[in-house]
Amino acid sequence: MPMWSQIIFRSLGALVVLFIMARLLGKKQISQLTFFEYILGITLGELAGFISTDMEAHYSHGLIALAVWFAVPFTLEYISMKSIRLRHLLEGRGRVVIKEGKVMEDNLKKGASDVGRADGTTARQKRL
Repeated sequence: MPMWSQIIFRSLGALVVLFIMARLLGKKQISQLTFFEYILGITLGELAGFISTDMEAHYSHGLIALAVWFAVPFTLEYISMKSIRLRHLLEGRGRVVIKEGKVMEDNLKKGASDVGRADGTTARQKRL
């Protein structure tokens, strides 16, 4: 089989696996992704690219790597839905930024944000 046809089949297989993994991990907007989920997406994409083009590596080894990179975050997400302690450890705790119409500047500083950002968010919400 010619090299280009192997690359096509390997790429299609990797895309199908990535699509299934993405569906299982759930749909989120880019702004809702945690830093870890963002890095995970990049890593899964890189692994799929390597699986597609690295003809010397076994295809099954690449699929195993994809499965591990999928299974660990999937399992942690499932467990964190059940355990509040683990959720706070992995995702952190939320901060009250606006309380009774007043901007809580101390909480903004802790979250590395500024008042202009909070005002812009509230102005957008008022328009909706």
